[in-house]
Order: sequence, then C-alpha cells, then structure tokens
Amino acid sequence: MLDDLTTWITSREASRRGGGLAIVTGDPGSGRTSLLTALAESLAKHPGLFVATVADDGNRRSDALLPRAMIAALGGLPVGRSGRELIAEARALMRTHLDAGRRPVLLIDNAALSGSQLEIVRMLLPRTTTDSLDDLPLDALPDPLLVLFGPPELGDRIGRRRALAGMVERRHVLPPPDVAEIGALLGAPLDAPLAGTLGGRSRFTGEAIEIIAASSGGNLAGAIRIASACRREAIARKRTDVDGEIVREIVMHLRDAEASGMPDAAAGSGLAPTVAIQTRLDLGLSGTELVVATAPTTNGQATHADGRQ
Repeated sequence: MLDDLTTWITSREASRRGGGLAIVTGDPGSGRTSLLTALAESLAKHPGLFVATVADDGNRRSDALLPRAMIAALGGLPVGRSGRELIAEARALMRTHLDAGRRPVLLIDNAALSGSQLEIVRMLLPRTTTDSLDDLPLDALPDPLLVLFGPPELGDRIGRRRALAGMVERRHVLPPPDVAEIGALLGAPLDAPLAGTLGGRSRFTGEAIEIIAASSGGNLAGAIRIASACRREAIARKRTDVDGEIVREIVMHLRDAEASGMPDAAAGSGLAPTVAIQTRLDLGLSGTELVVATAPTTNGQATHADGRQ
C-alpha cells in the first residue's frame, strides 16, 4: 500500500490532467495516521515534491477550517473570509510551488469530510471542464495531488458525487489487525509463556492477547484501551501478568459501562461531545454555501522535500 501510493505520486505524469485523488479508508485505530506518516517520510526523499500534511487536531467541525488548514500546510497564512477567497489562496500557493519546481502533495488525516468539504476538495483538483469560477482559467490552475485518509464511509460519500468519484485514481482499504499484529503491539511473540508488555509493566499471556484481539474487533485503538485497563487492573491486584481471567472481567466491565452511558466509558473510547457555532460561508458558487464555525484555524504542517518544516 505504501509502495503503491509512493509510486503513484512520484511517477504520475506532470502533464496529465484530471484526477489526482487517492483515498485510504479504515476504522479508527487501523493505522491510517501511521501510513500517512510513513508516506510523508517516503515522499520527503523526492526533491520535486512539496509534501503538506493536514493533521487532525479535533478542531475540524466547520468547513472553512479545512481550506484554512490546507493554506497553512502549504506554507501560507490564510486571510480570506469567503470560500471563494480561501480556495483562490490555496490555488495560488500551489501554483507558487509548481513554479518553483515542486509539485504540491496534500495528505489529509482523519478526512471524515462532509459533502461541502468534499466540494472544496473537488475544486482544488485539476479539472477538464470549467465551473462557475470562470475567472480562474484552467491554464492557471495548479495540478496538485491529494490523498485522503478517512473512515470507511468516505468511499461511499465520494462515490455519490459523480464528478469527484471520477477523480479517484487510487483506493486502498486498511484491513483490521489480526491477533499476531495486536500481539506485536503488546510487545512479544504470541507463543511466549508471557506474551508481552505494554509500557514496560504488566505482561500479557497468549490467551489474554487473543481475547483482546477478538473483543476489540480488530481495532488497534480499542485494543490499546482494553489492554491499558487490564494493565491497571493487574497492577491493582499486584499481579505481574495479565491473563485471560483479567481480560474477560475488564471487557465485561467496559461493555456494561458503555451500555449504561457512563462518562468514563466515553472518555476511554476517545469520544467527546462537540458543539459547533455556525455562521454561513459563501463559496461564490450558484446556490452553494458552506458552514463555518467561529473557531480558531486548524494549523497544518508543511514538510519540504529536504525535511524542512
């Protein structure tokens, strides 16, 4: 998967028009961010690229924050207020990098994007026909490449938008980790008498790892949450290992807590309620508006081919 994305980005013809989009989908904890990081490191070796990573800091509740984060990741300072202005700023930055001999590549983490945010993505990609932004001629548009790392439903959302679906050139689905991978995460071979460690403390037996893997549904984030709770329980019992008995008790407790809606269960799963304060952001397109929250700008991180940030 990493090799395919790297090859696609580094070998795609500069003159090719249309497309330019790749999507990587997977459940939370499936390794999307790890793959993004590895891809950014792989692309940093190529001097003809400008790799801009748009990280997820949990503050992407509004549409305007997405283009603002893209602008920041491309090395600019967003000043526009309307959707039209922000998109024009992002295009101008992409053109600047192209003129300097660096092809812009945007890697967007946790791309759980709404329909209007996907429209922003479409407007940043090269097109073969004009849209209502007629004062931006095609020969002035940059030719960026975008890779979206998002949840499983991202593929369906894009598929329902015919124009954007036609721009997808690469699709990858991250499979859930198996028992061996979760065992490696916990730190040791599965056939060891005490199968591993987490944070250098309690060790996990092979049976414990198998139960954690099955109970997490192949979700790395879920496996870490269960394993951490089991480790705390083992320490409380003054045990040096985590066995199947402890794991079964913890899994049952977590399920009961989640079923009853206990706040600590939500916190343990990484869930947090959010409330968006909304205003309207005009895209400048006929009948199209975006929703923008009056919240701080998400800061992206730009990585140059030579490793500078």
